[in-house]
Amino acid sequence: IIKEKGLYKIVKDVDNYIQSIADLTGGQTTQILIEIFKFFGIFIALLALSWKVTLYLLLLIPIRLLVTHYTSKLVKRNSEKSFCVQKEMHRWEENIYNSFVELKLWNLVKKKVEEYSEMLKERNYCVMQQSIFTGLDSSLGSCIQQIIINSIYVLGGYFIIDDKITLGTLITFVTYSAYILQPISLVSYLKMIISKVAPEFEEYKKFLLLEEEKDDSSNLFPEGDIYISFENVSFKYDDKSIFSNICFTLKKGDIVAITGENG
Repeated sequence: IIKEKGLYKIVKDVDNYIQSIADLTGGQTTQILIEIFKFFGIFIALLALSWKVTLYLLLLIPIRLLVTHYTSKLVKRNSEKSFCVQKEMHRWEENIYNSFVELKLWNLVKKKVEEYSEMLKERNYCVMQQSIFTGLDSSLGSCIQQIIINSIYVLGGYFIIDDKITLGTLITFVTYSAYILQPISLVSYLKMIISKVAPEFEEYKKFLLLEEEKDDSSNLFPEGDIYISFENVSFKYDDKSIFSNICFTLKKGDIVAITGENG
C-alpha cells in the first residue's frame, strides 16, 4: 500500500481520520450523555404533573428529530465530498513531495498550484455547506422548540379552564419541559457530529484492517550485478511527445543523459 499511495499521503489521511473522530470525544458529547440520563427522570415528573400534556409533548418531539434526520443527510453528503477532496489534496501533496525537482525542470509549478487552488475551493465550499446545514438545523430546532412551548401554554390554558390542571401545574410543566427539549437538541447536535465524521470513521476502520506489510529490506540489494532496465519507455507533455519507445540498461556506475531542445 505504501508503494501504491505513498507514505506521506497515508500519514496525512490517517491524521485527518483521527482528528475528525476526536470530535466525538469532546466535552459536549459527555454533556449530551448526562442530559440523556436526566431525560428519563424529568419524563417521570411530567407524567406525574399531567399525563395528557406529556403525551402531547412526546407527539411533537419526532418533528424535531425529523428535521435533524433530513439536515444530517445533507451534512453527511457534503462531508463525504469534502473527505474525497481532502484525500485528493493529500495525493497532490505526496506527488509534490516526491517530484519537486521534476516540476521545476518541466515548468509545471504554476499548473500544480492551480490544481491545488481548485481543490481548496471545492473543499471550502463543502465545509461551508456543512456549516450552513448545521446552522439551519439549529435555527429550525429553536423555532420548533418555541412552537412546542407556546402550544403547551395553549393546551394548558384549555385544561385550566376545564379544571383539569392548575396554573401552578402548567407553569411547572413548562419549566420541566425545557429539560426534556434540551436533551433532544443535544441528541440532534450529536447526530450532526456523527454525520460529519462517519466517512472518516469508515475509512479509518478500513485502514486498521489493512494487512501489515512485511519487512523485505534484505531483498533490496540482491547478490550479483545491479542494473536498471528501461524497455519501450515513452513520455509526452500534454500532446507533445518528448521521447518514444526508448530502451537501455543502466549498470552500476553508468551515467546516461537524455538531451533535447531544452537541454
